[in-house]
Amino acid sequence: MFDEATTIIASLIRNNIIVDDSIMPDGSLGIHWAKFWKAQGLEAVHGERIKIVHKYPDSYRQLDPEINAYPVGALSEFRVWFQETYLPEKYPAYIKRKIKDGTVALESVPVLLSAVMPPEVSERLLN
Repeated sequence: MFDEATTIIASLIRNNIIVDDSIMPDGSLGIHWAKFWKAQGLEAVHGERIKIVHKYPDSYRQLDPEINAYPVGALSEFRVWFQETYLPEKYPAYIKRKIKDGTVALESVPVLLSAVMPPEVSERLLN
């Protein structure tokens, strides 16, 4: 599922936003997908997820955590959830938390949202 988040990362880079460990949504994405996975009982549908160790670059502050790896059969369901739930609901909330903790400047928010969502959606989320 981490590979699917590269759409966000690529969009941010295309919009000249520096992507580092302070703005990577991988943790947010993983937490929310795991909650959805459990709440929907998707293990019964797609099979068991497994734990793997994720290696971050040395320049990142994150530790190398164990993350969930999901069955490939769940990919289409993840993509629907990603487009319909994560991007319009969870990602803006993630950005708002980054503003609160001082990681993201308020003036960057329109660019951060419009880089990954259609303009009409990002404008609505800002208001």
